[in-house]
Amino acid sequence: MCFLFVAVLLPAQLVNRFTIDLTKSKKNRLSIKCEVPAYQKDVLVYQIPKAVPGSYSIKNFGDYVDNFKAYDRIGKKLKVTYNKPDNTFTIENAQSLACIGYDVHDTWTDTHNPNYVFAPGGTYFEPGALFCLNTFALCGYFDGFEHTPSEIHITKESGLYCSTSADCKALSPTEDLIRVPDYDSLQDNPLVYMAPDTVSLAVNNCRFHIAVFSRNHKITSRQILASIRPILTKVFPSFFPKFPTNSYTFTFIFPGWQDENLMKSGGVGAMEHRNSSVYFYPETGNSAILNSFLTHVVVHEFLHVLTPLSLKSEQIFRFNYRNPEASQHLWLYEGGVEYLANQYLLRDSIFSENDYLESVRQKLLYSDRYKQISMTEFGRKIFENSDQGYYANVYSRGALVAFLLDVRINELTDGKMNLRELLFQLDEKYKGRFFQDDTLFDEIVSRTHPDIRSLIDKYIIGTEELPVKAYLHKIGYRLSITKPDSIYTFGRVSVEYDSRANRCVVRDAAPSYNAFNLDKGDLILAVNDTDLNEANYYQYLGLIGNPDSEKEVKVRFSRKGKTMEVQNPPIRIKVTQLNYIEPERDLTPDQQRLRKLVLGR
Repeated sequence: MCFLFVAVLLPAQLVNRFTIDLTKSKKNRLSIKCEVPAYQKDVLVYQIPKAVPGSYSIKNFGDYVDNFKAYDRIGKKLKVTYNKPDNTFTIENAQSLACIGYDVHDTWTDTHNPNYVFAPGGTYFEPGALFCLNTFALCGYFDGFEHTPSEIHITKESGLYCSTSADCKALSPTEDLIRVPDYDSLQDNPLVYMAPDTVSLAVNNCRFHIAVFSRNHKITSRQILASIRPILTKVFPSFFPKFPTNSYTFTFIFPGWQDENLMKSGGVGAMEHRNSSVYFYPETGNSAILNSFLTHVVVHEFLHVLTPLSLKSEQIFRFNYRNPEASQHLWLYEGGVEYLANQYLLRDSIFSENDYLESVRQKLLYSDRYKQISMTEFGRKIFENSDQGYYANVYSRGALVAFLLDVRINELTDGKMNLRELLFQLDEKYKGRFFQDDTLFDEIVSRTHPDIRSLIDKYIIGTEELPVKAYLHKIGYRLSITKPDSIYTFGRVSVEYDSRANRCVVRDAAPSYNAFNLDKGDLILAVNDTDLNEANYYQYLGLIGNPDSEKEVKVRFSRKGKTMEVQNPPIRIKVTQLNYIEPERDLTPDQQRLRKLVLGR
């Protein structure tokens, strides 16, 4: 049964008052209670989201709800009917409704549900250690009352800290109160409870907060700050003349080797919100691996504060949590942001030229799998397609069409307009409201150049092969679809670092097909007389996996308790490089100028 807050309300004051006691979490579930205001309806429909903004697939969070009950003012149960396809609970005789209560199962440990729930957008309940509370999976709203304010009263252990951008007030060491003005704000503010490991940095008009959960304490908030400081202080101010928010929270969750089951189905990555983002990535003691993850993903997620978190279509602005409607401009929200993230990493020298060109190459290789795709049709049908490989193409073909658009706009306007400036202008026009999905292309053309219409029709709406080769040439790069080449190699060897046992294990090899006679199950102990550990293995195994010269390499390894040592040079073999990109020589003045406009160098 629900227990009500004692409160005196004005007659017109409607507030949903949720209570969640983290100290009573059992068997991967939490109990949710909500004191319901007097909505004056005979029938009320309580909606748990079927999907949420920022995650482009059906999640059916109602499937994680059990034991839903509704009570009147004297504690009598009211009739409730669950509609599984809609994720709704219909409550009859709702004029007397006083409170509802239900249990929620977490998503991270649900390994049997075929419905994919992305870990940064899911839930996890581990008493005394970690609670990842994406509020849209815990709290719903009453149909027709989406704009009603809500309060969430959290009871917790005193040692847990809440990482969030929500209005969170500590009532005591064991009680927090979160207030939000409406459901959109509620679902947009994840709450992550963990032991406090935090740091912050003020840059211009924004203070950036960093909170870290690292299972085995291998990663700290200060490490994260040191890694992304150049991004916070160079890339972000370079992109935004003024930050669109005064406070932004990065929450990093690093599961350890003990959490292998948590990483099987939920994926790694990040999910963006208006004033925060949540990151989920395997814990590592290797700074090179950690930095390679952080560098790009942090920029990508933060640039979302421009689009679609600010500049957005009606489908996102008025998101339908029961029957979500997709926008045709996913190519812009994800592909455009992906392109701009890489562009500014290059412009501000976080990426090298080779890093940038390799990112373009990888996008070409991936987009070749899904050539005949209209990006607008792709966006409109995204909720109908469960193929995550298909969805991932938005980061490849979507980014490539954004590249074409940026180059062409710069070219046709002689640098007076570009994609970034275009988005800023549109954002200023539609601040606090939305654009119509079907008119965005008209606006883009009217603000740039009439010839942009042809590019949109052919490559964003249409499915014609992208002229990436011609556009790379415009800025002084040569794309060879195939190019004969040669590389150094030690043969077939696949090695993995086992964090549980702190050792490098050969996962795939055949003695006759590599220079060191390595076999599956061998343990690599040292490379060039340097003992391997978690901090250095990535660097030294690179000497085996990606040799760049004919220099000999010495490997010491163990096989069934016997230690062996082999030293050999790599061999050079002929290969065919696909989508090889290299700088052209003797650029024309037009190429030099356009490259400078597009890439800043």
